[in-house]
Amino acid sequence: MVHATMFKRVFALAALMMLAVPVIASAQPAQIVSAGCTVTPTTFEHNFWVRNNSLTRICNMRWTPMATGGCPIVTAAGPAGWSATVNVDGSADWSAATSTDCVATNTTTPGFSLGVSVSGSCCYFVDFMNASGVVLYSTTRCCDCGPISVEDQSWGKVKSKYQE
Repeated sequence: MVHATMFKRVFALAALMMLAVPVIASAQPAQIVSAGCTVTPTTFEHNFWVRNNSLTRICNMRWTPMATGGCPIVTAAGPAGWSATVNVDGSADWSAATSTDCVATNTTTPGFSLGVSVSGSCCYFVDFMNASGVVLYSTTRCCDCGPISVEDQSWGKVKSKYQE
C-alpha cells in the first residue's frame, strides 16, 4: 500500500512537471518591443526597445530581411553606447561599445530604430549575440508602418463616407 501511494505521488509530480515544461519553454529569452513608427518623406522608421528576459548579456544584434530584396534596411540607429551599421545586403548590425552598454538580464534598453523605404509589413530574422558575436537567441519580427493619410477632410465629409 505504501508503494502504491508513493507511486501515485511520483506519477502526479511527473505529470505536473510535464505540464510545466511547455510554459517554461515558451518564455522568450529576448524580445523586441515596438515603440511606434516615424514616417518621413523617404523612410518608414520602426522604433523599438530590446528586452533581455534571461540571456547573460545582449551586446550585438543583427536584423536580416526574410524576403530577398523585399524590405532592405536603409537606416539604423541605436541608443547612446551603441553603434549601428547598415550592410549592403539590406541587413543591419547593432553593437554595444562596452560591456556596460550591453542589455543585461531582466532589463530593457530603448532607443533602437531601423528605417525602410517601403510601407507595409516587413519581416526579419533577428539574432541576439554576446560580446564575442556568438548567437544566444534567434527569432523573427515583422514591422508595419503604413502611410498616414493627410487629406483635407471636414467632419461632415468623413461622416458621409460611412453613410454610403
